[in-house]
Amino acid sequence: MYALGDCPLGRLLVAATNHGICSIRVGRNDEELVASLRLEYPKAQLMKTERVSPFVEDLKLHLQGVKVKLPLDIRGTDFQLKVWAAIQRIPIGETRSYSEVARMIGQPLAVRAVANACASNPVPLIIPCHRVIRKNGSLGGYALGLPRKRILLVLERALATPREQDVRGTAEDQPTLSARWLDTPLGPMIAVADDTGVRLLEFADRRALPHEITRLRRRLGPIRFGENEVFSTLALELRRYFSGKSAIFGVRIAQEGTEFEKNVWAALRKIPPGQTRTYADLARSAGYPAALRAVARANGNNQISIVVPCHRVIAADGSLLGYGGKLWRKKWLLGHERGFARVFERVIRQSPQAKKSSPIQAQRLTSTFRLVKDEGFLRRVFRRRCHRTLVPRICDGNLECSIAASDSRSK
Repeated sequence: MYALGDCPLGRLLVAATNHGICSIRVGRNDEELVASLRLEYPKAQLMKTERVSPFVEDLKLHLQGVKVKLPLDIRGTDFQLKVWAAIQRIPIGETRSYSEVARMIGQPLAVRAVANACASNPVPLIIPCHRVIRKNGSLGGYALGLPRKRILLVLERALATPREQDVRGTAEDQPTLSARWLDTPLGPMIAVADDTGVRLLEFADRRALPHEITRLRRRLGPIRFGENEVFSTLALELRRYFSGKSAIFGVRIAQEGTEFEKNVWAALRKIPPGQTRTYADLARSAGYPAALRAVARANGNNQISIVVPCHRVIAADGSLLGYGGKLWRKKWLLGHERGFARVFERVIRQSPQAKKSSPIQAQRLTSTFRLVKDEGFLRRVFRRRCHRTLVPRICDGNLECSIAASDSRSK
């Protein structure tokens, strides 16, 4: 028997017998999860049933740090059962090497066998094999993927880090921040939010991510996997962005930083999609023309990728310079956003209003979306030129329009 559901790490499959949970899998879609379960149990008759759904809900509570009783029905050799029992004794926020686990079970020479037992763990979120790493500090392997292993360790270490108020002896009266895994075409991202808005949105392999998570924990309180209404809006807008439908983000954000940094981040959000600015341009836009280095530092300290588009800032010579999410992603994002600009500019250039305008007016009309204010005019132009009923609108001074991917004329 098995059941499927959403969890903060992605799509979740929980399989169970009449005695308890026998397998846990996390992935991007239901088809690949069920296919992997068939490979694990080729002779079993798989049946999707609501009887296992309570285990899915209990597992989500388990990820949020709530103590729940999860019955297990797992099979393994005596050696594997010893290893899995030892792993469950590793405290949250700590790790052990494969050789340390071997010593814990009294077989210090069985390091390779311990690694194989970790890889064979059928319930990785319940038996925390992600807490077992290599002796040199590298992650090793993980059944749910190394990015998820890294995020689990980062969040657990953050939970073990005392908050600034805790050190001073005051109680934790603020709500817990929620974290969620988001799959994107450029790789997984981790989002952290509370009721105020998005606090962090970074690619899971960002080198500075552990430091950023720990800093949020110190300032605001515990961070655990969980749900928040902000995540629904963020996930929808990211899907629209990556599918080429909209480069506009209306999700609430709540960045932690100095007044200087907040002014720089506000200036970043004014850069239209498909355009770039140099660091000198950004400094002037933020009101600090002489503070070029400080502005560049604030740009690098941005913790909300894509929504606050620090990738649109480049060097004066046109080179990309640095990007915390890696340069290949910055190059992809800029190319992707140029596609938005080409669609809008082509439609506007061919419009009757642009043809009747002077060359200077037409250039201004096609160079920035913020100059386009007549929404009724935009609807008429898009219907005529794309041969499809589209709904463009003005949002925060920018042009947003949903364009069907199947319409070759609108690409």
